[in-house]
Amino acid sequence: MSVPVQVLSLTDLHGYLSETENLTLARPSGTLQVGGAAYLKAHLDQLRVGKPNSFLIGAGDQFSGWPDYTQAFANEPTIEVLNAFGMDFDVAGNHEFDREFPFLRRMQTGACYGKPGFDSCFKDSTGRNFHGTDYAYHAANIVDPRTKRPVLPPYWIAKAGSQRIGFIGLGFPGTPTETLSIDGSGFEFQGVVDAANRAAAELKAQGVNAIVVSMHEGGQQGGLYDECKNPTGPIFDAARAMSPDIDVILGGHWHTAFNCMIPDPNGVPRPVLEASNHGRVLREVNLSLDPKTGDVIRLAGDGYLFFRGLLPADVVGDVRERLARILYDSNWLAPGSEAAELIASERAVEEGSAGFFGAYTAIQSTEAFHQLAVRPELLSLTSRLLGEEAFAHAAHICRIAPPSPGANPTPIHQDYRFIQGCIDTLTTWLPLSAAPPEIGGLRVFAGSPRLGVLPVKASDGPGMMRAEADENHPEWRTTSYQPGDVLLFGSLTVHGAMPNRTKQLRLSADFRYQAVSAPMARDALGTGKPHYHPDVPDFPTLTRGWTSTDCIEIPAGVNFVDRWDPRVDDVPTPPSRFAYA
Repeated sequence: MSVPVQVLSLTDLHGYLSETENLTLARPSGTLQVGGAAYLKAHLDQLRVGKPNSFLIGAGDQFSGWPDYTQAFANEPTIEVLNAFGMDFDVAGNHEFDREFPFLRRMQTGACYGKPGFDSCFKDSTGRNFHGTDYAYHAANIVDPRTKRPVLPPYWIAKAGSQRIGFIGLGFPGTPTETLSIDGSGFEFQGVVDAANRAAAELKAQGVNAIVVSMHEGGQQGGLYDECKNPTGPIFDAARAMSPDIDVILGGHWHTAFNCMIPDPNGVPRPVLEASNHGRVLREVNLSLDPKTGDVIRLAGDGYLFFRGLLPADVVGDVRERLARILYDSNWLAPGSEAAELIASERAVEEGSAGFFGAYTAIQSTEAFHQLAVRPELLSLTSRLLGEEAFAHAAHICRIAPPSPGANPTPIHQDYRFIQGCIDTLTTWLPLSAAPPEIGGLRVFAGSPRLGVLPVKASDGPGMMRAEADENHPEWRTTSYQPGDVLLFGSLTVHGAMPNRTKQLRLSADFRYQAVSAPMARDALGTGKPHYHPDVPDFPTLTRGWTSTDCIEIPAGVNFVDRWDPRVDDVPTPPSRFAYA
């Protein structure tokens, strides 16, 4: 079994401990009142339930509080609260240098200065003397200019089950020029990329293969706190340059919130996050470590990965416009409406029913739609996950979901019964139009691959089979999807669409990928025939006038195997590289 690891991130608390600070957080449904130590502790306790290897990682500027109730007591109440939170690791941000370096040392050791009980070393809330942090501060890029050695520990190696994980700290490079920071520290504040790469190489040399960077540097984006719209700033530049050995990058300093997937130098996306400020937001990343090597297996834990903005929105938008024009010309869209609005007409029908295949054939004839499946972002990602060269199955599926109740959503199911062949075939689900939950976006049952191959029963809707899984389990997950987002999951992950409760059509795409060396089922989706063939013509007809057919070709040497009846009850679960079972 893989080793689960939970990484929680808190940054720029600045001693805001009271729930009376009038802190808010903007959400799609309105503004939420947030903040306060009790609020954070309650959420931390809830998030940690069932997580044996959980780590709370800071990104700097937690103390040096501005509220009088912390500043008046030498910031010691903030340290008491962070200890109560179970903080495991923090970074020396710029405000950790608001006073001389020995002050930061004091915050860790509990040493007094001035008059105890007046200047420092106050009694805490339990009546005990201040004892300093239960954790350490780190910075790989703050060095002594004479020795070039870090003045704080550059990283921390933690035990996670049978494996280890490394956490690298990086201070803010511009600290010496910050208005509030002390002048003349005498230290050299280096760039974050070189320092992170040095520390990552040291960790790798010690056999630590799971690595998280926490840095007091950030950026901004144009969306809500859990989005990643047009991200800009130093953390994103650094994320594109830092070693691919680094698995997660946590940010701070900018007092912003984002949840991004940014490609590393090899083009493989990895999480890049910042948790706002003053305790408004906590960030959570769940990792799974290979029990033998300690490498991060990014798919094994929940059975899915979500990548916000992985694909260029303009590329996806171009495909959507082409398909919308086809649907408009096929009378699937309301008369007098704009094609881009995707307002459904009465002619819009459920997938596979009478009146469906005319428009669908035109969609399957659209080269730009098929080219999405072989975007380098998707091929690089799936190849990295599968550990070797991957290719896309030729049956590229476009889902056109009319409003309910006139059309049934795709029932919950596992792809393995339909795809067969290799258990480690991966599916990417791409929203081609905006897909908030009310329009029937996809939902996934987190952890469901561990259930093995589930029995099925007949059902309405695409596929005509429903997996026997709990529709109301608390681990069902979804989000508000935007064009450019990618949801990736394995063939044992239970998933399904939700009812479309709007007046619009929901457009999405399903693309499937497998390793070249893996077996592929004969006459299944992806053996060289288009989706819904023979109701849809074969590719020689569909591809007339295309500039290239590379996107629908299967590599030479793929081993084909026979199919079995997908409706049988007892299907053994084959072994998987993702350690699902």
